[in-house]
Amino acid sequence: MLTPDIHEQNLQELFSYPSGEFRLVGKTELGNIYTSDELINKFITGVESSSRANSLTGILHLIKKKKVNVGYLNDNIFKYFTFRFLGDFRNRHIAGFFDIQSKKIYLLMDNNINYIGFASDDSMAKLLLHEILHMSAVLNPTEFYSTFRNELYSWYSNFYDLIFTFDRDKIGTPDFAKTFNSFLNILIREEVSTDNRPATTKMISQDLKPFLYKYTTLGEVTFNSRWNLFMNYVVNFMDNSEIIANNKEMYNPIFVAFYGAYERVFGNSTTDSFCGQEIIVPSEIICISSELTTFRKREEKYSKVISNI
Repeated sequence: MLTPDIHEQNLQELFSYPSGEFRLVGKTELGNIYTSDELINKFITGVESSSRANSLTGILHLIKKKKVNVGYLNDNIFKYFTFRFLGDFRNRHIAGFFDIQSKKIYLLMDNNINYIGFASDDSMAKLLLHEILHMSAVLNPTEFYSTFRNELYSWYSNFYDLIFTFDRDKIGTPDFAKTFNSFLNILIREEVSTDNRPATTKMISQDLKPFLYKYTTLGEVTFNSRWNLFMNYVVNFMDNSEIIANNKEMYNPIFVAFYGAYERVFGNSTTDSFCGQEIIVPSEIICISSELTTFRKREEKYSKVISNI
């Protein structure tokens, strides 16, 4: 699920307002979603002319099969402006999402166009690519995770290194690779099979700590201090993320590790290049990688997994 970037600097090219002939395209937890042929055609044209066009080759068949849907929560202008000013705050900040129950993607124009009805082609294509990678991870997990295995291994090893400082002489050993791959397999299995976050937290606390301690160069006191902060972050992220938002300074070492892992692995780090759930949701790393300025290096991989949905 993505929130819109209202400061998008790309040329605004798609113009749309919730007016004219609309039809119901989906019923979701957020409400009914409405679309029109005119909106769909404008959206397709925009995606095909965007910077993500090569990554999204073959997207037409997903739109025709209604696996990808673009529409409005509000089917007339009065409802739209009422929603933009007075609607539920959370709903007003959801640009698009992959609905796990229906296995469909919904992109909400209500939260993507500005007040005069324009949306950036690049912004919409970036949003679509992010959500369609989530779809690929759910529908074709074996292919998705085998395609991006190296990126995931590298991201997690760098993330934990930035927090716990690994011994450089040990991290290249077969033992490290074997153990770390086993940990990654567990994360992938948990994401694919269930949304059992308590079980994931238990796995991290029981299995990950002794592994990290084996390879850290930190002293016991410093290691335990950072581990406690890390687990505090994990628990609060799952239970009450507002605690993290209100204590950013305390969690700064974790934030630095997030940014640093993206910088090391993908060569790019921006102020919005992580969402926090990467700790327990491996696919989120690949979805966010598609938003970075270095996305072209992975275009063939994105296109490959998407083409098989």
